[in-house]
Amino acid sequence: MPNYDQRLNLDNRFGQLSGAVVAAATVLSSADFTTLPSDLSLERYLPLVLADDSAKVYEIAWATAHVEGSQNLTVIRGREGSAARQWGAGTAWRVAATARDGLLSVANRAGLPGDAHLGMKVMIRAENRVVEKTSAGWRATETIFGHAGRTAGIQSATGVVVMTAAQRLLGGMTFAGGGLVAPIAGAYLVSLRVACTGPNPGRFTGAVQVSGTIPAESPVVSSWKGDNADTSGFGATTMTLAAGDVLIPTASFPSGDSTYGTTGYNGSYVEALYQGPA
Repeated sequence: MPNYDQRLNLDNRFGQLSGAVVAAATVLSSADFTTLPSDLSLERYLPLVLADDSAKVYEIAWATAHVEGSQNLTVIRGREGSAARQWGAGTAWRVAATARDGLLSVANRAGLPGDAHLGMKVMIRAENRVVEKTSAGWRATETIFGHAGRTAGIQSATGVVVMTAAQRLLGGMTFAGGGLVAPIAGAYLVSLRVACTGPNPGRFTGAVQVSGTIPAESPVVSSWKGDNADTSGFGATTMTLAAGDVLIPTASFPSGDSTYGTTGYNGSYVEALYQGPA
């Protein structure tokens, strides 16, 4: 388990320091520490707020070790943007919610804290999206999914499969530039269905174009079609996408054959489902 994964919270725990401490001190003492849990560690910590209301100053410290019944508590000082300070005997401490226990706004993804606990939620203002820290990294709290299909009937030209906005879209993806647009960077499960119809037998193929090129990790369709048969092929793979990447299906057909589509899942389509950070 990585450091600082589990953040504890306890109701109605407060007291005063038994003695003065300097800013560099890593052990605090209080008669009221005796009831705190004894399973603390770097992975499972308890946030404390030290405060002097009259001076309008505070410090957040993370308790990382405690022996059952002890008045001493091992802490990491000056956390969550606060400054480690010198505190006198009688300074008030409290187990209290901080900004990290609510919704924290940051300017961009580069501002996400590296010491975030599991379950911490952050608003990324530039994306207008809330993300949550998971064991797999930061993930959007809503499902990011998109489906775009061929809706304009028969298309005989080999190359980009032309789609329209008359499609079913769910959970955060939009349709622009002829395809699905990835709203955030990360790993996506991308699925491709290529439908083929026409009088001639032969192999038809397909792949997904990403912002103008077909990457090596694109899902691939390679299927055989018989005479006068409507046939489809399917492929899926995990792709690493950047924010703003546009996913467009491409296809190649035997001479005289075509792709087709309707407003549902009956024709050619591309889908993408966000999996998490790449």
